[in-house]
Amino acid sequence: PTYSWALHIALAGLAFIPQLLAQPGVVDSDTKSYLYLDPGRFLAQSVSMWDPTNGLGTVTHEQIGYLWPMGPFFWLVHALGIPLWAGERLWVGAILFMAGTGVLALCRTMGVHGPGRLVASLAFMLSPYFLQYVGRISVILLPYAALPWLITMAARSVRSRGWRFPALFALIWLSVSSINASSAIYAGLAPALWLPYAVLVTREARWRDAWAAAWRIAVLVILVSLWWVAALAVEGGYGLNILKYTETVPTVAATSLASEVLRGLGYWYFYDGDQLGQWVSTSIQLTQQLWLIALSFAVPLVAFICAMIVRWRARAYFALLVLIGMVLAVGAHPFSSPSAIGRALKTFMTRTEAGLALRSTDRATPTVVLGLAMLTGAGITALWRRGRIIGVLAAVIAGGVIIAADPPIFNGTTVADHFTQPSPLPGYVTQAAKALNAEHKDSRVLAIPGENFAAYRYGDVIDPVWPGLLTRPFVTREQQALGSLASYDLLYGLDNPMQNGIVEPAAIAPLARLMSAGDVLVQNDLAYERYNSPRPLQMQSALTPTPAGLSAPVGYGAVRPNISQFPITDEEALATSPDQAWPAPVQVMAVSDPRPIVRAESTAGELVVDGDGVGLDEAASAGLLNTNSAVLYAGTLDSHPAAMSQALGSNATFVLSDSNRKQAFRWNTILGNAGATLTK
Repeated sequence: PTYSWALHIALAGLAFIPQLLAQPGVVDSDTKSYLYLDPGRFLAQSVSMWDPTNGLGTVTHEQIGYLWPMGPFFWLVHALGIPLWAGERLWVGAILFMAGTGVLALCRTMGVHGPGRLVASLAFMLSPYFLQYVGRISVILLPYAALPWLITMAARSVRSRGWRFPALFALIWLSVSSINASSAIYAGLAPALWLPYAVLVTREARWRDAWAAAWRIAVLVILVSLWWVAALAVEGGYGLNILKYTETVPTVAATSLASEVLRGLGYWYFYDGDQLGQWVSTSIQLTQQLWLIALSFAVPLVAFICAMIVRWRARAYFALLVLIGMVLAVGAHPFSSPSAIGRALKTFMTRTEAGLALRSTDRATPTVVLGLAMLTGAGITALWRRGRIIGVLAAVIAGGVIIAADPPIFNGTTVADHFTQPSPLPGYVTQAAKALNAEHKDSRVLAIPGENFAAYRYGDVIDPVWPGLLTRPFVTREQQALGSLASYDLLYGLDNPMQNGIVEPAAIAPLARLMSAGDVLVQNDLAYERYNSPRPLQMQSALTPTPAGLSAPVGYGAVRPNISQFPITDEEALATSPDQAWPAPVQVMAVSDPRPIVRAESTAGELVVDGDGVGLDEAASAGLLNTNSAVLYAGTLDSHPAAMSQALGSNATFVLSDSNRKQAFRWNTILGNAGATLTK
């Protein structure tokens, strides 16, 4: 017992102390900004699958999963007055501690003793896999941290023949499965494999014991998963198919090399970046420092040596985890010419909805990491049993290599430097939010220009901060599609000209009225160089004089130059007068006579548009949207003959636009989506 407590204390120190020492005061933009701005309100909104405050109204995606455990954790941080940066470090430390102690429990269950337990725990807890998600989407790490616990509870369920350990399995599953189902499914493969292994190889159980454990676990897992499974069903039936608007199979497969998976890496985002540098700064160390690369390969090499020489009843099981995890994690790589198994996975992931949901094959990498860690621990235990001194010496050397192979854990670079935010937010932001909350309470706030992600000059927070501050609905165009395809198309029609430097000032007020926006928020504080967003001076020039239908802008914040982090010399920059005055960081313009959010519209004098959102933008700039009558698409009426007859017989105005022509349209950034007109 004393030794076990010492191990837990050692792991707690390694998990929490380096995190709390990592850049004190710096707040990461991790997972969801709204968790930090107003966690209580965010949790209240997460109960419902319908969110009327975002994207002209949207069916939420995985938001219900924040009801447990991440949402309550940050609500408690907020309630106790813990500094936000410290709360983030405690959250990360808790994930690491859960991973490390889970391996301790698994070692005890599988017969790994002595210093081998600590080495195995370090090998899993300090794996570079952790670096791919920490500081940005750390919630994805929950199934990784739970993996050894799940195997432990499955093994003990077979041995105990009762409900206690299946119930513990289900409680752990409840805590890690709700945010990202694919990660949990990949983690669930390992405990499922143990059940037949316990019967066929270790012979510690009979088939009826394995079956009893399986059905108890299955029943409880289904019961504790119903809440988020029902949410997925609602989203699938009424929301956007979000799988089509996130990372693609070719993107994921591009970096999932077997060599990188062995190191615990391979996720495409870890290697990528933009004109400001790498998105994950720790990738530079792990891909360019030769000594560190060598050490990161030394860890799996030791595991393979141990697997060949150690005699251990669970050896084949953990070797099987490494093999299966490797096959799944590598997936369809290389995408252009995969192996036979890779071709099957490629077909599954590109041609089926279930396969597309499992396309993030990196979520299978923890299975590889755990298998290697346990094999290493078993090897150290075998040496320790032969001779205590040599066993301890081998453990010290192995532990030293494992720690040295992951310097970011200890040097503070786990904080995502490119994705940080101030706490609290700048005063002008909260002042503008307070003013907007006091006016036009029955209407939306429309923010222009759109943004790929919320990169402000004061910090890159990933999600726009405004929905977390406003008590009114907020809408802007983002890279992540919200609402319906129709509403996103309308936002595209308004924002796309702005992104291409062709602002249609006369279209802003009519389209804002159509969206029930009572105020237009001009974001002059964007870090425009990161995603090549419209520049504040060009937006200011386009909005001067104030477009019809909008009030004179009210500025918030001290006027200061919004200067790019690197020089930009192009036509726009050269065309800008050096004497042009800078605008305030944010400006608010009231919209004249916005339409109510909930409304009935006249069927007399409809506007029938043969086009799409771009066509509506063009119609708005021509003054054709200054109406309170319904706006109908001709394409929709084609399949509704009665509605078409009614529209044609009710003095409707017909607008013909060439915007609805046949052309390729690609989801990527919010720039360059539409291709050339197709002739066939």
